[in-house]
Amino acid sequence: MLSLYNPLAGIGSHFYTASPFEATYDETNFQYKKADNFNYEFGVAWYALGESDSKGIVGSSQATNFPIPDVPNGWTIDKPIDTSHYSNATYNYRQCTWFAWNRARDFGISYSPYMGNGQDWQNAVGYTVTTNPVLHSVVSFKAGQFGFSAQYGHVAFVEAIHPDGSILVSESGLGYSSLFVYQVFTAAEASQLHYVIGH
Repeated sequence: MLSLYNPLAGIGSHFYTASPFEATYDETNFQYKKADNFNYEFGVAWYALGESDSKGIVGSSQATNFPIPDVPNGWTIDKPIDTSHYSNATYNYRQCTWFAWNRARDFGISYSPYMGNGQDWQNAVGYTVTTNPVLHSVVSFKAGQFGFSAQYGHVAFVEAIHPDGSILVSESGLGYSSLFVYQVFTAAEASQLHYVIGH
């Protein structure tokens, strides 16, 4: 574990994390480091179980030996999926939100690191939401929609759109045997979904 120290904080003067990436991330993304007078204390506070690389990313498709799915026949994606650099600083590893947030970043698209559960993304303030499929947007499923969680909903990333209105999404979640999977929705199904357009 790594330690950050704020001599002005009194109680709560230390912040501990297993992620070097989180400990040193730019203050414009996480407003605790410089803004709150936290300073990175070099060295290890203690050791914790789990894999972590130099960016503080726990697990990756390579490190955990998850199978990598093939893109479905008849579909192409604009950029290969490589999860080795994906951050789990604010969304839990292998959750749908973790994957969608990081996959959007692969295309330079930003969403807040605090969008909530999958169903919450379509109600987040400051984002355009439409029922028309948008390439490289995030699909936010309502609770229970298409069989996804009745409590949390779900999110997925739009990888491709066919002329007939069908869409290809990539997604993750603890229920999948792969680190991520692909899924195709017909035009009729796609028209029932909410697409959250990032910045």
